[in-house]
Amino acid sequence: MMSKASAPAWLYYVGVSDIDASLGRAKSLGATLHHGPHQVPGGVCAAQLTDPDGVAFAMVGPKN
Repeated sequence: MMSKASAPAWLYYVGVSDIDASLGRAKSLGATLHHGPHQVPGGVCAAQLTDPDGVAFAMVGPKN
């Protein structure tokens, strides 16, 4: 789980072609959704997750 009091770190974003489908796939593989998906500038959506090992990452892409 991501901590609000964590040290500065990079957050890697992965570009996807369909954010809803990609979120479903990530969750089926054990990822935990923490924030989103929400619309960001440019008309795409972003979501922040952690993988089963606790590594934070994000994805960005359109809703199809």
